[in-house]
Amino acid sequence: MISCRTREKTLWIKCSKPKIPQVLVIIPSLPMGTKESRKVLPSKVSFNDAVHNLTRTALLVGALTEGRWDLLRDSMEDKLHQSYRDTKNKIFTRSIQAAYEAGALGAAISGSGSTLLTFIPKGNRKVGKAVEQVFRKQNIPIRLMPLKVDDQG
Repeated sequence: MISCRTREKTLWIKCSKPKIPQVLVIIPSLPMGTKESRKVLPSKVSFNDAVHNLTRTALLVGALTEGRWDLLRDSMEDKLHQSYRDTKNKIFTRSIQAAYEAGALGAAISGSGSTLLTFIPKGNRKVGKAVEQVFRKQNIPIRLMPLKVDDQG
């Protein structure tokens, strides 16, 4: 389901049944409140960065609708918030890289953080372990949560 709020109403469209790989959410014990997380974002973004993210969003919808998992990594590239919300030691950048090296199809900070959202091939157990190692080196426990995708909206 894709939706947007106009001044008068909410518009929505239900997409064809998505073809979504396994979703693994990685939740570190590293609180990041939305209010605090928004404070680190710039008040303005470049036109090129905005276009980058808009095109990636469209690509992500198409990739999930058509089952083109080969496009997930590129479609989840971000220029508007992830680098700003990362820690000084770049733990999220390193975690996402570890996820890809372990076979993730796509990975990103979910919302304001600190949760990571990953798309993984069914049965892959390496991604969670690889990301756990990154956080363990910083003495940060994590919780791995495989999710069942709700395709009913």
